[in-house]
Amino acid sequence: MSTIDVVFDGRVFVPATPVDLPAGTKTVVVVYTHQSDRPAMTKAEAERILNGDGTPLPWTTVEEALERPRFQA
Repeated sequence: MSTIDVVFDGRVFVPATPVDLPAGTKTVVVVYTHQSDRPAMTKAEAERILNGDGTPLPWTTVEEALERPRFQA
């Protein structure tokens, strides 16, 4: 399995970079969308959590953590 960055042009998904597959190859594209009112995690907050400094995590469940946007630089 591999990951390919794509851009939706309003009609089709277009690979962001060349793809080494023969024309006509059939595949499956999984589209992850995210809508959240919570702000994205900062890089500093992500580093604090990964370092495990003992302060409480910003979410209470795994489900809540998975819905949180990725950090912003």
